[in-house]
This record gives sequence, structure tokens and C-alpha cells, in this order.
Amino acid sequence: MRNIKLVFWGLLALLSLLWFAADPSALAQSGFFAIRGIMVQYTGILGMGCMSVAMILALRPRWPEHWLGGLDKMYRLHKCGSASAGSCFPSRIGSGRRARNGP
Repeated sequence: MRNIKLVFWGLLALLSLLWFAADPSALAQSGFFAIRGIMVQYTGILGMGCMSVAMILALRPRWPEHWLGGLDKMYRLHKCGSASAGSCFPSRIGSGRRARNGP
């Protein structure tokens, strides 16, 4: 279970670091709509990354089985990644809908 948490939070941290490295001016934004746009982009990156890892794990590759502790643990990581991606996408869709009808 420890390896699953380590991989999951490590994935989110890696995606966050790569996103901040790609756009270092993201933290310098001010104003509600600018911050909302940045957060929509950020949740999209997290959602796409989690879904990509979940899809790779759905193929049941053999290389992560030993490191995670077996196929059942790999399925648990797949489930956790899918649920995380599923929770990121609705917030992204709702924010995009408001952005088109907003000021």
C-alpha cells in the first residue's frame, strides 16, 4: 500500500513540477478570471496525466507488478488514478462552460 501512495502522489508532484516549469509565470497572475484560467489548465494537466497512467496500467504491463507488489496493487493504483482523473474533469468542464458565457 505504501508503494501505491508513493507512486500516486509522486505522479501528481511530477506533473505539478513539470507544469510549473513549463509556465513559471502562472503563479504571478492576479485577478479572479486569470487565476480561474490557470486552475482550469492545471486540473486539465492533472486529469490527463492520471488518465494516461490509468490507461497504461489497464494494459497490465509486467514491469510495474514487481515494484508495486503484484497485480492486485496495480489494479488499485489504476482505480485511484481513474477516480482522480474523473474528479478533475467535471471541474474543468464546468469552468469552461462559465468562461464562454462570462464577461
